[in-house]
Amino acid sequence: MNIPARPVIEPALNRSETCSAMASAMLDAIAAAWEGDDSAARECMETAGQAGADGIRETIDSGISPLNSEVTVNGGWIYNKVAKKSVYVSGKGFNKPLFDTGALYNALDYETEGE
Repeated sequence: MNIPARPVIEPALNRSETCSAMASAMLDAIAAAWEGDDSAARECMETAGQAGADGIRETIDSGISPLNSEVTVNGGWIYNKVAKKSVYVSGKGFNKPLFDTGALYNALDYETEGE
């Protein structure tokens, strides 16, 4: 379908700012757990998860390469190899890869489990 790969999650989590924020929160969680403060440990792990989700959103906001194709932005006819026919696609009107409806962007979340 001529859709280029746009890896975003792993590179975003590997950014130094994101790694530092997550590592700091996890170290705080370890210290709190060591002291027996389970509530504070869980809160610190929540902070680490939020830092990761925020880091991914920041990466998307900063722009992901490659840019969208002309037909993705403005719409037009493409050949659907699966259906073996030409189909019209409406453009999204702007050139921001990985951000159309906001479904991916807004779905970024984290979960902490266990005691």
